Amino acid sequence: GASVQLPREEAIRNLLENFYAPLDLNRLDQTNKIRVRVLNGSPRQEAEQLAAAALKWEGFRVVGSGLADRQDYVKTSILVYSDSQESLSAAERAARVLRVPPAAVQQLAGVEQPDPAQPVDILIILGRDYNPCRR
Repeated sequence: GASVQLPREEAIRNLLENFYAPLDLNRLDQTNKIRVRVLNGSPRQEAEQLAAAALKWEGFRVVGSGLADRQDYVKTSILVYSDSQESLSAAERAARVLRVPPAAVQQLAGVEQPDPAQPVDILIILGRDYNPCRR
């Protein structure tokens, strides 16, 4: 009735290689220009803080986080308000970082932002499909 845990050597090797790999400064420079705000539209407490931390770890410039207008969003939305290709690429990368489907990315260039006083290039509204514990 005893349990034995065996190491997953390939996963450990990949983790260590990624951890010790040199930073891609070109990627960080481009991502740091793009302003990202993360709002929690899910019932999961502090999901916006977890998502913001994950994005910051990947070099994103998160300019704010908080609660969305409601907490019953089913799907995560990544809204791109900038018409630049860099913003769209960053939004697609954010979807991968947050492990949400690529279909979450929506191009809204030219559409008025919800908070014009604090403009952003990308607005992320987390839904119930966002799970910070998922691999």
